Amino acid sequence: MSFELNLCLEIVIFYSISILLIKYLIKENYAILVLIFSWWFFWNLISNSGIGYYFKINYFTQIIYFLFFASIILGIYFQKRSKSIFLYKFFKIENSNVISKKIELLNKFLIFVVFPITLQFLIRSIYLQITKYDQVYFRGEVFGLHTGRSELFYNSITIAYFYWLCIYPFYWVALIVGVSNFVVNNRYKLLVTAIILFVMDSILTVGRFGIHYSLFTLITLFILKFDVFRKLDFKNKIKFGVIISLSALLFLVLLFSVRNAGSIYKSIFLSLIGYHIASFTIFDLELNNIHSIIHDHTFGLSFFSGIFNLPSFVLSKYFNIHFLSNFFTMGGYLHANRYVGFHPELGKIHINAFGSIFFSMYRDGGLLFISIFGVSFGYLISFLITGIRKKNEFMVSILFCLFYTLIYGIFKLFTDGEILPAIVIIIVLFKFYFKPNTAYQE
Repeated sequence: MSFELNLCLEIVIFYSISILLIKYLIKENYAILVLIFSWWFFWNLISNSGIGYYFKINYFTQIIYFLFFASIILGIYFQKRSKSIFLYKFFKIENSNVISKKIELLNKFLIFVVFPITLQFLIRSIYLQITKYDQVYFRGEVFGLHTGRSELFYNSITIAYFYWLCIYPFYWVALIVGVSNFVVNNRYKLLVTAIILFVMDSILTVGRFGIHYSLFTLITLFILKFDVFRKLDFKNKIKFGVIISLSALLFLVLLFSVRNAGSIYKSIFLSLIGYHIASFTIFDLELNNIHSIIHDHTFGLSFFSGIFNLPSFVLSKYFNIHFLSNFFTMGGYLHANRYVGFHPELGKIHINAFGSIFFSMYRDGGLLFISIFGVSFGYLISFLITGIRKKNEFMVSILFCLFYTLIYGIFKLFTDGEILPAIVIIIVLFKFYFKPNTAYQE
């Protein structure tokens, strides 16, 4: 039996046992964790199958993925055997009427402040694409890759930073709190606002992530709200599992059948397979590069770099105090093209900017920090899942912050951007106490 086949079998066995342990430890609303593990399991398996013609990762790199997800299970175990007193106190919220008022005010802020700003940039983007730039060139222009400044943002670095650091995080606040409000109270107004904003952003930046966020969110909510699997008896669960396994096998056979299908495969490869597995190969290449910045020990400054972006810009711009966030260090480093594979028809495959949360976690402190982050994720998710039953929108909001971090951490560093500022805003939203008037008192 070949090494590649042995490794694929190990991956299947490891994730299968992990999901069984999750079901045993969590018992309620475990679908969120099953989604996270299944997401990484599927793309991890694809990356080792050779379907995408990317270089396969070595065994040590695979062990790091096993270590992280085993640490999540360990974190769940620890949480189930602790009282979590501090977390219960921290996530205590006001009565539901006050929370509803806050969410209503948030939605009004998004509609009357964030939406008009986004609409203005959207109109400008469409105008520039019609009159001056084709879409491919304009995509680089949005991020200032050609001249260091973006015409979309009037060639102003300050305006560009205003959009990315002050406006964009509110898209995530809207999506996460909107999801929470829908899961807990079946209210969808804020969620619709969030999806509209993300679709607008995708158009104005000629990007894909906003559409991906929206579609993935809707699929996730369908699974959670109609939790079909949990309600099945054991016999039907087995049947359901067989159907899912056969569907996955059929998908793999389909991919193999179009491996050499010229333009058809090229389209599938570039837009689907390569898009999801690139970070596995890049992580492996960086681990084996002794000169890579991944071997720096930044002790949390890489994973939590997103929280320092706005302060770094303000201090540099207005106070002449230069503090460089690791966001710029990692972003600039990963932006360089890397030779990640070879296709018989496409030739050498080069790709850039596809780090993952594993890059930043490992850069913070190697295997030790991979374990620490894993245990932390497991502990927090295990605790926050109970917020669904308790109808605590604060807990559910932070739960989905962690969910999106782990899902989209497969594509990019993620915590170096807007998600951490969004978490800060969400905490302020739920922890800032109104002086409720009689209309909102219990």
